[in-house]
Amino acid sequence: MLVRRHLSDADIYVHADVDGATSCVIKVPPTWRGEVPPLTLLQAGTFVLARSSAWTSRTVTSAWWGKEEQ
Repeated sequence: MLVRRHLSDADIYVHADVDGATSCVIKVPPTWRGEVPPLTLLQAGTFVLARSSAWTSRTVTSAWWGKEEQ
């Protein structure tokens, strides 16, 4: 996976299982101590869905996130 090289141990990967969905990497700063705010996850999930074909076709779906080791 090409995205893996951009991830460090604390980072979060966000994606949607939709054709044309983009990937998003949340770079977690040390000041967060590994805790990503829920609003950040919501915004990243909204971003990947808004950039997908699901947005224009008005398909109901959701985004998912995972840590680097997943």
